[in-house]
Amino acid sequence: MDCVAQNRDLTIGVIHELHAILTRHQDQTLAVDQFGRRYEIPLLKGRFKEQPNNPKRDDGSLHEDCPPLHVQSEMENLLKWLSGYPAEDPIIVAAWLHHRFTQIHPYQDGNGRVARAITTLVLLRSELLPLVIDRDLRVEYIGALEAADDGDLTALATMFAGLERAAILQALSVDVDADVSHHKTLTSAVIESLAAKFNKRREEKSNE
Repeated sequence: MDCVAQNRDLTIGVIHELHAILTRHQDQTLAVDQFGRRYEIPLLKGRFKEQPNNPKRDDGSLHEDCPPLHVQSEMENLLKWLSGYPAEDPIIVAAWLHHRFTQIHPYQDGNGRVARAITTLVLLRSELLPLVIDRDLRVEYIGALEAADDGDLTALATMFAGLERAAILQALSVDVDADVSHHKTLTSAVIESLAAKFNKRREEKSNE
C-alpha cells in the first residue's frame, strides 16, 4: 500500500519482499536437469532463480525464459522503463509489465503470483481495481501471452481492459447497460463506493 500511495518506489527489493510473502508457505519447487529429469529443490524466497526454469508448453516444447545470469540486469531495465511511462494508459502499461515480467521469469517459482501483484499495483495507482484472472480464462490468457511474445500486446491489453470493466461494474453493482452520470467518472464512482464501505467497516471495528 505504500507503493500504491507512491510513498515508496517499486524496486527490486520491494519485488523480493513480495515474492517472499507470496511464497512463505512453499518450501520446495521443481527443477529440470540437463537430461530433462525433474527433481525437487529448495525454493529461494525473495531471491532470483539460480537455475533455468523454462516451462513446458502443452505440445511438449520448451518456452525459453531469461537465463539466471541475466535476470538482475533485465529486471533493472524493466523497472527503469516502467518509470518512464507515468502518463501512458494504465491498462496498456499493466499488460506490458505483466508480460515482460513473465517473460523474464525471474524466480524459480511464484512468478505468476508476483506478476499479478505488481500488475495490480499499476492499476491501483491509477485508481483502477485489482486484476483477477479466473482459471476459466487460462487458455485465453496463455494465448495472449504468447501473442505478446511475438510482439503483439493487443490480446493481453484487451483482456485486461475487459476484466477491469467487469470488475468496475460489479463493484458498482450496476448492469452492463446502465448509464453513468456525466458529472462523475466511472473510476471516481468506484473509489467513492469503496471508500464508503471501508469507512463503514472501520466504524464497526471501532465500535467493537
